Amino acid sequence: MLVLENITIKKSGKIILDQVNLTVQPGDKILIRGPSGSGKSTLLKTILFFTKFNTGRILFHHQPAEQYPLQEYRRNFAYIGQKAPLYGGSVNSYLLLPFIFKANSKLKLEKSLLHQYLHAFNFEQKIINQNYNELSGGEKQRVTIIQSLLLSTLLQNRIYLLDEITSSLDADNIQQVVEIMTLDQQLTAVIVSHQNEWRSCASIIYEFIKGKLVKSQCV
Repeated sequence: MLVLENITIKKSGKIILDQVNLTVQPGDKILIRGPSGSGKSTLLKTILFFTKFNTGRILFHHQPAEQYPLQEYRRNFAYIGQKAPLYGGSVNSYLLLPFIFKANSKLKLEKSLLHQYLHAFNFEQKIINQNYNELSGGEKQRVTIIQSLLLSTLLQNRIYLLDEITSSLDADNIQQVVEIMTLDQQLTAVIVSHQNEWRSCASIIYEFIKGKLVKSQCV
């Protein structure tokens, strides 16, 4: 369980987050909406301690998050941003990139799991031999989502932090990604998006209003 209590962030005299409270339970699909610059992305970065907060605290499994070694704490989250990262190499090497790091070296990735996710995202298996840079922006984003799913499936119980991950996709692929990320009842996600496709799959919806996180009455 993840709990944010009274998180406040001020920058240059402006309040970005104003006493924000948020509880994330296992299996939650929490959608956060609001206009550009309202604090949505800042909230996700704050959860990962990439952005410092002025007041408040973050609890993880009922303990102050600061008590955990930072890298150990961050391994409990899977962050996917709006744009796929740059990479030079094949799609296969990109998908396997997280598994070459020492922290993940003992994880055993079965080819069947990789093939399963490629099929779920309507990719032909031969895509793994293509150059990552030759993919379209939308294809890169979907491959990045697969990469995260592969690692998270093996680590288990990670909380997904999804920051406008479908903004570059067409309608069919948006719906496909939404279904894959939300139909799994065990998957926990905090979703930042302005797209309506996420609304029907969310268990809780919040709106950012002048720095405050307000629970929406419409789910």
